[in-house]
Amino acid sequence: MKGLIINLVAILIGGLSGNFVGTRLSSKYKDQIMSGLSLSIFVVGMESALKGENFIQIILAMVIGLAIGTYLDIEKRIESLGNKIQKIVSKKEGDSTFVEGFVSGSLILCVGSLTIIGALNAGLMGDNSLLITKSVFDGITAFILASTLGVGVMFSGVPLMIYEGGIFFLARYLKDFFTPAIMANINGVGGILILAIGLTMLRIRDFKSANMIPAIFLGILFGAIWG
Repeated sequence: MKGLIINLVAILIGGLSGNFVGTRLSSKYKDQIMSGLSLSIFVVGMESALKGENFIQIILAMVIGLAIGTYLDIEKRIESLGNKIQKIVSKKEGDSTFVEGFVSGSLILCVGSLTIIGALNAGLMGDNSLLITKSVFDGITAFILASTLGVGVMFSGVPLMIYEGGIFFLARYLKDFFTPAIMANINGVGGILILAIGLTMLRIRDFKSANMIPAIFLGILFGAIWG
């Protein structure tokens, strides 16, 4: 639970400071901040990926999961949903940067493997390290977003807490189901997904990490069946 609270506080601080201070930073500094953050995310992903044990299961989960995600076009569907939500809310509330900041922040901070893996690790093992790492990432991201989209970014912490908290409490409820083999697969597959996020942020290649999300669930399935 500690990791969830830290994550929320980081978004609030990042969003608030970005709204008041971030506007004074030039794009040069913002780009450098995001580059440093991207490299850090890459290292976190590498560390998590190396915790995987059965790499045959991990490779199969990645290949099949990515094929499923690409077929379903999860990333495009998420983007379309975000655009629809933004249009609907904008019509009701008026076209404001508050709405855009809230919707954009919610999508960027909620969607991704780091949210799922971090909440699972916290719920299953009491390990908040990934959520705390994500908090730093989210705080800086909220700062950058709020510098252009305003205070609405702060309020994206609300849907994040609902989504992340739901995964956390579900994981605690199903704790006995998650064997060491399953956890190793979660860390291995999740680490690869986090690596993909880092590489995408560095603009090395657009991996469309949302399409990789089914790989996490396949890793859980393979670990449960084959151990």
